[in-house]
Amino acid sequence: MVSKQDVQRELAKLLKTVNFDTTSEKQIRNRLCEQLGEDVLQYKEVIKQDIESYLDEAAISNRKADTPSPVKRKADTSSQQESKPAKAAKTEAKSEDASDASAEGAFPEDGIDLGNSKRVDVSDFRGNIFVSVREWYKKKDEDKLMPGQKGISLHAADQFSKIVDKAEDITKALADEDETYELQLSAKRKVTISKYTGKPTVNIREYYEKEGEQLPGKKGIMLTAQLWNKLTDHMKLITREVARQKKEA
Repeated sequence: MVSKQDVQRELAKLLKTVNFDTTSEKQIRNRLCEQLGEDVLQYKEVIKQDIESYLDEAAISNRKADTPSPVKRKADTSSQQESKPAKAAKTEAKSEDASDASAEGAFPEDGIDLGNSKRVDVSDFRGNIFVSVREWYKKKDEDKLMPGQKGISLHAADQFSKIVDKAEDITKALADEDETYELQLSAKRKVTISKYTGKPTVNIREYYEKEGEQLPGKKGIMLTAQLWNKLTDHMKLITREVARQKKEA
């Protein structure tokens, strides 16, 4: 009888060769059945989760690769160090440009800044559109922003869309500090309400099972009421960007 580990090992090999533009999850399962037998079907949910995780990580890597590198400046002793007012003016101008872009309906190049280093980005990986909510950082000695590991990438069609549909319910649960609220996004992912330093927060997180109990994993993001409200304010813009990228995929 084939084991879960056997299935995951063969799936990992297979995913490196799959063309996601033309191959469905069902076709991947069928290919695993051809290799390992019909027992594979009992691990249908495991296969789904592993494909989801693979696409998630690939989307992050793809976004990092697409992030343009800053133009290296030639050394100039007369202007080697920029004055603080000049830096502040540039930062303010960049912020205004991003705000203007959002107001006009264009999606900002570096994603939507929610605050506290957290941003929302939309990316395409082999025709699969993801909405990523994560912390971004600046590389040492460089000016460009990069997506970090702290956060989560949500499949736009069947995960982020659920958050959009239930945004009002989530907002109400947050206001009511209802820690019993749960929105299931997939077998392993859900939205919950919990308290951090005494204040209610929205948690979008992936869970894992241990001894029959679901426990929160490392992959996820916690949003304060302020950050959640900013996310809901931009949901229409995010949804439009998802549709645009889907059309171009």
